[in-house]
Amino acid sequence: MIAIETMDDTFISSITKYLTIKKECPSPWLSVYPDVGNLTDWVGEEVTKEIAIGINEIVGFHLKDTIVVSSHHPDKFKKVPFGTGCVYFVKILQYLRTVNY
Repeated sequence: MIAIETMDDTFISSITKYLTIKKECPSPWLSVYPDVGNLTDWVGEEVTKEIAIGINEIVGFHLKDTIVVSSHHPDKFKKVPFGTGCVYFVKILQYLRTVNY
């Protein structure tokens, strides 16, 4: 199995972009591995909606915190201690629980 991780780059920054690749390569062995930090940085509060559109394609989750770009700081995708970034961990985990993931 190959699982494509959502990236800190616009190339595959969302599950939506992964689904475009899946249409081109509709193999049952191709799946997605969302990085919740990267997803949050790219789609913001819509992160659970983004997860929902690809829930049947997801093989696991990469849990990390990130800091979204603002007037105070640039994007920071790596080495952000849990709880100091902007990822909606509670919202995401509650959603996954409601869909019995």
